[in-house]
Amino acid sequence: MLNFVPITDSSSDSTPVLRVGSSQILRIEKLVPGGSGLARVDGHVVFCPDTLPGELVRVEILSGRKGVWYGDAKEIVEPHESRHQPPCPYVGKCGGCQLQHLPYGFQLEQKALMLKEILCRIGKQNSLEVAPVVPSSLDLGYRHVIRLAVGQGKRAKVLGLFEAGGHVICPIEQCLLAVEEITPIVREVEAILGGLSLPRGLLVHVEIRWSGYEEGSQLILRGFAQNASKISPIMNRLEQIPLVRGVVYEWLDPQDRSQRKRSSQDPIVRGHDYLWQSYLGLVLKVGFRSFMQANWLLFEQVGQDLLQGIKCPAGFRMLELYAGVSPLGMVLARIGARVTCVEVNKWAVEDARISVARNGLHGCRVKEASAESYLHTVQPGQFDGMLLDPPRAGLMGQVVDRIVTLGVPRLWYLSCDMATLARDVKRLCEGGYVIQRVQPYDMFPQTAQLETMVTLYRSTASGVETHSI
Repeated sequence: MLNFVPITDSSSDSTPVLRVGSSQILRIEKLVPGGSGLARVDGHVVFCPDTLPGELVRVEILSGRKGVWYGDAKEIVEPHESRHQPPCPYVGKCGGCQLQHLPYGFQLEQKALMLKEILCRIGKQNSLEVAPVVPSSLDLGYRHVIRLAVGQGKRAKVLGLFEAGGHVICPIEQCLLAVEEITPIVREVEAILGGLSLPRGLLVHVEIRWSGYEEGSQLILRGFAQNASKISPIMNRLEQIPLVRGVVYEWLDPQDRSQRKRSSQDPIVRGHDYLWQSYLGLVLKVGFRSFMQANWLLFEQVGQDLLQGIKCPAGFRMLELYAGVSPLGMVLARIGARVTCVEVNKWAVEDARISVARNGLHGCRVKEASAESYLHTVQPGQFDGMLLDPPRAGLMGQVVDRIVTLGVPRLWYLSCDMATLARDVKRLCEGGYVIQRVQPYDMFPQTAQLETMVTLYRSTASGVETHSI
């Protein structure tokens, strides 16, 4: 926990020497993507988490090289007037939240500044206007998905989240970001696991998903069990937890050090291996191998804004890349657009096709392919618009090149990473596109993450094509 101390004479620190283990009093200049504060010392940059712009902070230098250093805030000498006590007792240990020491309104302001700065610095959009961040209706209790690591405590197995900057597990009783229905399930799971002797690696992490539509949850277990007989009895017990619709065990690839990559071995399933979710009046199947949105309420606002951006939807030809289970594409198809949804995850494609049939959407087709391979089958003039929702790594260079070559008139780029968004926007603008609107959404309150929709139009010889946004 940070200490708040009165300002003292720091004349001895007037000529700071940056080295690992040294302590410096620094003035925080601004927040940067990732949520850390930035300070400058004699041409060097120091990043320090848990700080606010304008604060004077005593920082211990932890690491650094080539003019970039990383520190830990030990004392707040001059706190910002907006700083407050984080509501979560695990802040300072758990690495999940970076901004809980900011009031929610101030979080939105700082995220908008971070987005604008990175679009200017990396994206070279020096005079770009950024719309106010659309807030989440809930700044706590909004997550419908939570993944917990499984670790060994003093007496039993524990569930928790990783501490900041490492692989040490911080045991938790409740994550304040999760919807309230998940908390009793976490406690039931921990009670069951706590009474068992589990071989090392049998369970690495547990993912809990909640569906408000079904009023039920799904448990996804992952680990390195030697065979099904080792994990099946545990699954049978977990399946008895109230409101659990299904339990799945996936084997992880033992060669993957990140402990995230699945092996090719078939999973074990107890009950359902999917949940049904509602989205703007549609019902969507989301299987355990498909990506599931964390903040469903705010994601619905993204869909509503996209609908408003197309004033004449009947017959509008939309190509959606990185479609997942295709909620946005299906919403557009329901109002008359002709939508082609492209997704490389074959299980998400299967889920999407089932959802398309269930909702009777004749104007929506789903293709299994990578974005780059499918784009090479597209001809100029085939689509009126393109919707892009890539993973955090953003668009591959060849995808940007092909989009520019095709000259699709209108683009909607939805991104969860400011840096890769800025990089890709720069490439698209260099290829002849013009930004019409930048609309951020606070999909992940209390964290430094920000979802952003950028609307672009293809420029013409006489200027920019004028369309409603």
